[in-house]
Amino acid sequence: MKLFLASLGITNKLAPYFSTLLKTNRHSRSIPKGFIVENASDNKGKKGQLELRKFYRILKKYGLSYQFLDLKKYYNKAEQLRKKLNSADFIYISGGNTFYLYYWVVKSGLDKIIKDEIENGLVFASSSAGSVITGQTIKYLDLVDDISISPEPKRTRWIGLGIVDFVILPHWGDEKYQAKFDEIKKHLEKDGFTVRTLTNKQALMIKDSEINLIDED
Repeated sequence: MKLFLASLGITNKLAPYFSTLLKTNRHSRSIPKGFIVENASDNKGKKGQLELRKFYRILKKYGLSYQFLDLKKYYNKAEQLRKKLNSADFIYISGGNTFYLYYWVVKSGLDKIIKDEIENGLVFASSSAGSVITGQTIKYLDLVDDISISPEPKRTRWIGLGIVDFVILPHWGDEKYQAKFDEIKKHLEKDGFTVRTLTNKQALMIKDSEINLIDED
């Protein structure tokens, strides 16, 4: 298992660490290939997504190649999605709205196949909402994310992907979100969940059972 879970994004200072996870990749490629899922920011429109794409372009500086993968095109097509992912060395799920993203993760069947792909050597990377959904639950995230953006907010699944056995709260220390994230953290810990916080300069790099906190500073 190889994971790289960031807060703001894979920045210039974090990218070298991420690239080390792909030096040996499951297809033995000299230029690792992957997919970027940016559905979490669909509601931001093209202009908003262009702002986020500055992080993706950094990956090319480190010898990685990628294409965009739209989960909406795989509605009820989990096996087609599995075949698509089989061709990749990595997947990167970026940030935006947690509930909109998770809706399409479920509808595409990614939630059912992602663990198998990771066990079979797919490197999983994420930022913000993409990192949040990797945990045990997305409970209480409606305190900071607008759940009404989900196509079916009343049918929201609160169980996360369970790729990791804790819950990630990104943007920790950001004045804009801190009061709400403090509240979310208290609720989650009261419910018995382990919480790991990440500032916008941090990421978790996980190799099998080894977890390392990477900090730009």
